Amino acid sequence: MNNAPSWKVWVIFAGVFVAGAVAGGFLSLRLADRMVKQGRESGQFAPKLVRHFTERFELTDTQQATVKVMVDTAWIEMQEQRRAARETMKTLDEQIFTVLNKEQQIEFNEWQERQSKRWESQQSDRRGDGSRRGPHGERKGPQPPHPHGPPPPLPPAEEGK
Repeated sequence: MNNAPSWKVWVIFAGVFVAGAVAGGFLSLRLADRMVKQGRESGQFAPKLVRHFTERFELTDTQQATVKVMVDTAWIEMQEQRRAARETMKTLDEQIFTVLNKEQQIEFNEWQERQSKRWESQQSDRRGDGSRRGPHGERKGPQPPHPHGPPPPLPPAEEGK
């Protein structure tokens, strides 16, 4: 019936498999990148979460308003926790620096600079907007508006922490 040697069939089969894997890999990378950018757009956390709960649980207008307040409050708390975590890491870096000798301090500063550049690059890639942050996460330039208007002012940082 079929005079083709079996090794040719296997080569063709393997070729089709490899071509599919390569094409699928490129496609998934492009889609994943797009999904990450869309999912992490600045100011999209609260509206997307409220929309998710509204659609999932068919919230009434009153429930939506209540959930929106809860989500906004959680967003503000998360921002405060991020700020506190950055401050804690900055304090830790300063404490570690005091323990190091001069040679280690130079190496530590170089390492921090490389880490800062790597972090800025990653953040810029995620946001896709070219905005930058400083070496300890502080925002350089104006902060984007909160999804539902400006958040209330943060409490002043306590001295001595």
